[in-house]
Amino acid sequence: MYKRSFLLTLTLIFVLTVFLTACQKESDLESADTTAGENAETTVAPAEETEEPEPETEAPPRDKYKYIDFYEDDGGGHNPYSLMAEGSSIGVHFKVEEGFLEDFSINCPSWSNDIGSLTMRVYKWDTDYASTVAASPVAEETFVDYVDNDWLIMYFDDDGAKGLEAGEYLVTLGDGVDESGSGVGLWTYGPIDDPAIVNYYANGEITEDYGWEAAATIIIPAS
Repeated sequence: MYKRSFLLTLTLIFVLTVFLTACQKESDLESADTTAGENAETTVAPAEETEEPEPETEAPPRDKYKYIDFYEDDGGGHNPYSLMAEGSSIGVHFKVEEGFLEDFSINCPSWSNDIGSLTMRVYKWDTDYASTVAASPVAEETFVDYVDNDWLIMYFDDDGAKGLEAGEYLVTLGDGVDESGSGVGLWTYGPIDDPAIVNYYANGEITEDYGWEAAATIIIPAS
């Protein structure tokens, strides 16, 4: 009996010792973790570098262009109009509502031989045809021995100017000369319905039979 009590006592002591040892180890580990946590340096991830967005810039405004055709291409082909008779001329009265008249062009045959001359004149419109052509033209150019069926073009944007300022103009083509005798003139279609075109003229008289194969370029500045 005494022996069994002794053994039981030893077993209890052993179990208690093991338990206390385990508790001490757990306490030490917790203490170590706490200390490590307190002493550890806080590491902050570096902030990502962000590029500043470039400010949006608007494209600079551009000049605009408007074109006036002085003929209606009905698909039936064009016809030559001779300007060889003395005093023979054609004309067109039109409006430039805004911007500047940059150029004016007319398609002209020379009856296949590239020989002959024509003179184009531009006038500021004044009341009627006769009053207008009685004044000096604001621009004039003679085209000599031009290529057959070439576009004869007058430019008005010289010396840094945009062109002729907005207003009403009369453009004429005449003074046809061809020593070879074959002829000079222009191509025609039917007239076109355009509010910018006031009247067509043939030899100083209004005509509704022709639309001159001609075109004008109008530039409208951006500012």
